[in-house]
Amino acid sequence: MKKCNLLLFNVASCILASFGEAGENDDDNVWSTGGDTIFIRDMDQPAHRISPFWLSVSEALNSIEQAMDGTSDSCERSIMNMFNTTNSSLAKRSQLQMFDAWGKLPSGVFQNPLSVIMFGDYFECKQIEFMPMAYCYNEMFLKTHHQWRQIGAIGSCLPRECTDADIEHTLYQLLYNFTNTTHNQLKSPIVFKVHCQEDKDLEPGSMATIALLVVFVSLAVLATGLDLRRYHLRSRAAQALLSVSKTEPADPYYEDDTAAAARVPLMLRFGSDGSYHPTPPAYHPLLLTANHSDSTSARSINTSDNDRGPVGAQGELDDSDDDGALRVAVAAPKSTLEKVLRCFSPYQNVGRLFANRGVARDIGCFDGIRTLSMFWILLGQTWLWFLKQGPANLAVMSARMGIGTKGHHASQMIYNAPYAIDTFFFLSGFLVCYGIVNMLDRRRRFPWFRFYIHRYLRLTPNLAVVMLIFLFVQPHVGSGPLWFRNQYANDGTDCSEDTAFRASCGCTSYWWANLLYIQNVYPAGPLSSICMSWTWYLANDMQFYFVSPLVVLVMRRYRRVGAATGGTLALLSMAVPFAIAYAYKLSPNMIVGLSTESASQNANDSNTYDVSQLVWDKPYCRFAPYLIGIFSAYLYKYHSAVVRGASRTLVAVGWAACTLVLVFLIFFATGPARVLDAQPTRMGAAFLIAMPRPLFAVCLSWLSLACMCGNGGFLNQILSSPAWVPLSRLTYSAYLIHPLVLSTIFGLSNGPLYYNVSTVTYYFFGNVVVTYSLAAALTLCVEFPFARIEKLIMTTT
Repeated sequence: MKKCNLLLFNVASCILASFGEAGENDDDNVWSTGGDTIFIRDMDQPAHRISPFWLSVSEALNSIEQAMDGTSDSCERSIMNMFNTTNSSLAKRSQLQMFDAWGKLPSGVFQNPLSVIMFGDYFECKQIEFMPMAYCYNEMFLKTHHQWRQIGAIGSCLPRECTDADIEHTLYQLLYNFTNTTHNQLKSPIVFKVHCQEDKDLEPGSMATIALLVVFVSLAVLATGLDLRRYHLRSRAAQALLSVSKTEPADPYYEDDTAAAARVPLMLRFGSDGSYHPTPPAYHPLLLTANHSDSTSARSINTSDNDRGPVGAQGELDDSDDDGALRVAVAAPKSTLEKVLRCFSPYQNVGRLFANRGVARDIGCFDGIRTLSMFWILLGQTWLWFLKQGPANLAVMSARMGIGTKGHHASQMIYNAPYAIDTFFFLSGFLVCYGIVNMLDRRRRFPWFRFYIHRYLRLTPNLAVVMLIFLFVQPHVGSGPLWFRNQYANDGTDCSEDTAFRASCGCTSYWWANLLYIQNVYPAGPLSSICMSWTWYLANDMQFYFVSPLVVLVMRRYRRVGAATGGTLALLSMAVPFAIAYAYKLSPNMIVGLSTESASQNANDSNTYDVSQLVWDKPYCRFAPYLIGIFSAYLYKYHSAVVRGASRTLVAVGWAACTLVLVFLIFFATGPARVLDAQPTRMGAAFLIAMPRPLFAVCLSWLSLACMCGNGGFLNQILSSPAWVPLSRLTYSAYLIHPLVLSTIFGLSNGPLYYNVSTVTYYFFGNVVVTYSLAAALTLCVEFPFARIEKLIMTTT
């Protein structure tokens, strides 16, 4: 075989380069370079010369074969079968394809921070014919200062019989062979995380979930067919009314009716047997006039925003059939089955999505605030997901985002996108309080059971469907080098610290906690231990919702006592995270989902904690914005005249103070690219963990009250635009489904990503379009139908 200077396996160079990076903080030099030869230095060991990495293909293949000694019997037999079959051209070609499918060293290995991503060729590995092969994407983690940090990744192509443990063993042996070292001589711990191609058949859960989705689509099609039929009959009836014969005989029912167009045509007065039926139009079995409708559409249905759930989940939905056409309707269905079936009609639900009637326009600014907050979440998540894929020019992206360097201050908008979650808490608290006080103005008793069951039935169908898709459908919709890495581990075995914030590893054991909305407190642990980790927000919101009537009712009846109770709870919600942050020396610059700085300021502790474990998803640390929303709704309901009558000077001072606080929170307080790069003291760090979110909610309170009381100016006109209404109604579904969109889009990448602002911005707009498109389908086929069914049940019981 002709020898060529090709590099087979460059994991050693990545690791040795990382030693150099780690050595900058050590007293001894971990590695040095001299020409094309690399050395490792140890205090107690002489320098060991390492063989040059530039090997021929044959030598490289021999190295792989030797490194696989000690693997499982089935794996070793498979590789021996391939290498010992020398008289087969297919075997030789397969050997070359296997070599070619492995990752190769790219440019940029000396960049800082180090992240050498060697994809290899996923599809070439799958096309090897000699024997079934499996592509694996193997991440390398270096432990420094009690943290695991990814330093690179390499694609491998080995026989399908080789397990994850076999591949990990092979990687370590290649490392030791190329460096002439042993595990004990490595200065810093190295961990390989193996993510192998999995060709799974559809399990029963997947088939059941697909069948359920087909049922939803079938119900939508059937309901649309019924609606189109009714629309056709309605059109015929309307045309008949407009073409009444002038020679029609007099009818005593029309003696007082001067509108000729309202008469029932002669053709509708005679039955098939020729008998005459002088039925007045209001009671004709095919027609309903504007003054007579079925019991469902005649009811007073609340379509305001007062009862919206978290991130824009809709409250009461209108069950009327008014589509803006002539108000001559075909008789409503009489059977309960048909009423339930028509709840799934996209023909009606699309109209409800875009309808502005019934929306309380005094709080119309919430539509814009809610939608822009969801956009902010998608913006931050797109940038962070792009960063976590390890772009080929990671040094460029890290420099811009302030990872290890000063960074561009605009990146603070990315890091502080989680403030949008506090926006949702504020809006939810406001709307719940606003709805309760308005309801108690009309009735004496508070409907406890209906209040709680309504919220549960409104949120759970969407959550359950998305969880089924996440568990059983999404793993089968793609493949590629990053696909299996980006798929969340659902078997409960992948919660190790080197994959923290990458996994959602509690679904097999703790899926039921999501349906009870207790996943933020059980199981206890980091976010990665939660099934669908982003649903921690829903658990908090549901828990706050259950407590909110106690606060609102006391505040409404005993104003001083209620204000004191709510204020005490808000202070406790700020004092608890302050105490936790101070006790555990937490860093305020820890970005959940991305370890850009030490999680704890106490780097000498072997067991460090971070904000996500102790503060991030705990209800006793996140209650303050919700309570501020309740206070704001109470103030608007009973004291809005104070805000409306404020002088121009006072309004200007309010807007200036709000703007300054927001600028401080986003650009100065926390984040790797903050304007003031000075490290806070222990007390200052605790303050920056406990106080920014309540301060952000206070600014939202001013913005909302100013807009609702006529002091919002052009900003209120923008936020209250009817164009935000349909997007606002999709926010709940968009929040649930956006992580699935991100993991799918980035998981389908077949090669390295290259960072620049225009590329990530393009990804952002693409994610927005795809997320809201899927959210529309979920809303029209699941959320709206079940909301209407719930309304149907409540009105009949």
